[in-house]
Amino acid sequence: LHHHAEKIPELLGDGKKLGISIEYSREPMILGTGGGIKKMLRMTNDDDVLIANGDVIADFDVTSLIAQHKAHKPLATFALYKHPQAQKYGLLSYVKTSLPAGRHGGRTSLRSILNKPAPPANTKQAMFASFHVLSRKRGEKLLAHFDNNTMFCIMNDVYIPHIQKHANDFDAFIVDGFWRACDSLEDIREVENLLNGSTQ
Repeated sequence: LHHHAEKIPELLGDGKKLGISIEYSREPMILGTGGGIKKMLRMTNDDDVLIANGDVIADFDVTSLIAQHKAHKPLATFALYKHPQAQKYGLLSYVKTSLPAGRHGGRTSLRSILNKPAPPANTKQAMFASFHVLSRKRGEKLLAHFDNNTMFCIMNDVYIPHIQKHANDFDAFIVDGFWRACDSLEDIREVENLLNGSTQ
């Protein structure tokens, strides 16, 4: 919490009325996506953590996203969405790979984030759907060299440099459903109209 930090606790409290438990991470100085995630990881003992960007409205199956992550145990599993304007939001490249003999199914491995490294010719592309699952202990090790309470970007400063050196650490999961970015008041009004069934 940073901008108007008091508003959300006033509205949601500890979450009991919603049937959930809410703990707040306050940031007097903005920590960015990386610093915020590092601080949050210190607040939980869960093996795997679902991380969602706060500027989207989405409705798709995160249970299956989490299940795939737990089945294959990569460092992180990214939800990808085949949006008609995916290029506008930035493309991630992925490829389906086979599992060793005797194991059923296969993995969908992430190969490139925003064209870094250059995606192999056999990959497909989609946009990041603003949700990913991170293995907490491995995530803590990955972020350990960043000072606490330091602002940094999880994508540019952490995930992109890592995938350029370690091609098999990230998985992808294709999601299907409602997804809208809320980057402006106009976006928010459009989403409200869509959710209310209005065409205006």
